[in-house]
Amino acid sequence: MKDQTSILRFRAFQRETLQKGMDLTTSLANKKGIPLSGSLSLPSKTLKFTILRSPHVNKQSREQLEIRTYSRLLKIKSLEKEKVLALVKELEEQCPVGLTLKVSFGFSIPRRAGIPKI
Repeated sequence: MKDQTSILRFRAFQRETLQKGMDLTTSLANKKGIPLSGSLSLPSKTLKFTILRSPHVNKQSREQLEIRTYSRLLKIKSLEKEKVLALVKELEEQCPVGLTLKVSFGFSIPRRAGIPKI
């Protein structure tokens, strides 16, 4: 029988918010007895754009801004989907402001030689 795995993907604009969400998730999972496989830090994405300071004159006066998005994956190994759904509902209620959460359910594929483990 294959273990059912769930992947939680966290995204935030600030690292502190992301860390608070990860700490909250690990504490809630420990309370509910859900085994966590580990977290994976994904590279941060940077969106850069330039705007004109004055829309009518002086086109050389510009301002450059950027938005950084930090994200992490958390893998949960659990046979009971109801426990994971209860964890996600509790996370949505207690989640810090500015943190988005995506959940995907699936089955793990048995590992073969030469294929790296995620």
